[in-house]
Amino acid sequence: MEVEVYRYLDEGIDASDLHLLASLEGIVRSKDAGKAIMATLVTDEDTVALLKEQPKLLERPVLVVNGKAVIGRPPEDVLSLLE
Repeated sequence: MEVEVYRYLDEGIDASDLHLLASLEGIVRSKDAGKAIMATLVTDEDTVALLKEQPKLLERPVLVVNGKAVIGRPPEDVLSLLE
């Protein structure tokens, strides 16, 4: 399988993936964001805004395939998109 590695910390999160990523539970690195920021994330739009402003808070690794996404922790979770 061919993959494209996207360096979102250098290029920002791809705008076409933001809403998909925001819909994933656990997509924000809560320990890095802190309780105050996490408390403000009520809607997917809140998460989109946060990830645009602070892309380093995106949980990683993330696999996006054909309009679906999964966080790669544990690594076995990526298999669900590859089957």
